[in-house]
Amino acid sequence: MRLILPVLLIGLAVVSFVLFTNPLWIEVQALMAERAAFNEALGSSKQFQTLRAELVGRFNGLPKADLEKLARMLPDNPDSIRLITQIERIASDHGFVINNIKFEEPKAAIETRFVGETAAATRSYQVFSLEFSIGGGRYNDFVALLEDIESSLRLIDIDSLAFSAVSRTQLPAGLNDVYNYSFKIRTYWLSS
Repeated sequence: MRLILPVLLIGLAVVSFVLFTNPLWIEVQALMAERAAFNEALGSSKQFQTLRAELVGRFNGLPKADLEKLARMLPDNPDSIRLITQIERIASDHGFVINNIKFEEPKAAIETRFVGETAAATRSYQVFSLEFSIGGGRYNDFVALLEDIESSLRLIDIDSLAFSAVSRTQLPAGLNDVYNYSFKIRTYWLSS
């Protein structure tokens, strides 16, 4: 009888360990691992919040004039009217008249990829294409016009450029060299 009670108690302890204590211990370990993962995520979240606050502070610290320049460089809408008037102003400054304006509806970014860009890359901008002709100026004026377009804040890519000389019989007296220039350009805007 002396041995039965201790063996029974040991057996009861083993059964309670296998049925109750061990599953609870495994569950506690899983919860501890989950808590550690949550604490790590919370630490990362605090780092991101600190970084975000720092970046927002730096952004808010930018001069308003610089932010306006950025908005003109890459607007958040096609802003086609402003683009056409900008080009028209530059052309008139150099003695050109703009005509034959054609544009396509804004479309998603072009299908071709830039060097090093993967096919799966998503773009956060769209493309606006514009065609127009200018005429009435000399070649030196045209070069100055291109320099002004190049130095403008708006991102503009010239896709194609064609030019032709106006027949001398069509020119007013005193003008020797006048050309017509046809442009195909594209510009970009941020999509949301």
